[in-house]
Amino acid sequence: MTKIKFMLILLIAVFLFSCESSTKPESKMFTVTGSIDNVKNVTITDNMNVYVFWAVTATSPDYTYIWGKGTIDKDKMTFKIELPDNPPNEMLNMNSLGVGQILLLDDNNLQNGKLPFDFDRSKFVGIAGWYGIIYKANDSLDATIDWAKKFKNGFSIGEGVEGAGSFDSFKPMENGEVKITIDDLGNIKIVNWT
Repeated sequence: MTKIKFMLILLIAVFLFSCESSTKPESKMFTVTGSIDNVKNVTITDNMNVYVFWAVTATSPDYTYIWGKGTIDKDKMTFKIELPDNPPNEMLNMNSLGVGQILLLDDNNLQNGKLPFDFDRSKFVGIAGWYGIIYKANDSLDATIDWAKKFKNGFSIGEGVEGAGSFDSFKPMENGEVKITIDDLGNIKIVNWT
């Protein structure tokens, strides 16, 4: 092989490697799946959808941040939500901990961002009240929120644990076991973690 051919092959290899390494890696997705328990036998319409509402209580005033929208399989009465692995800081408490609640709403047009204070609560259809999506960016709140220690950094699924005092907590659970209940809100047990 001549020196020129060798140099040409080397240049092509370097070019191809540099093109490959400069491409941005694809974002990983965290998938939440579960079932829908339709206690009220509500007809699931095409306008209904699953959203994730993140409670941010470490600010004044508190607010709810919408981040995450899913799909519903009406025949199987199941749902699926995919969340990218880079959530916005606005959904986290003290840039550390996020607790997301999965709601079924009669609304297919909600956008990510702060939930308006005048949001029409009559759009509520169901909620996964005793479950939460937990996101830990770091361990900084582990000493303040005792149950947070049980969760790894990144996304996890949490199941409610009834508290002996004022507040409930979460424990890690397997994915696929989350259940949205369609019923009057007063009939659904909801984790009161804050």
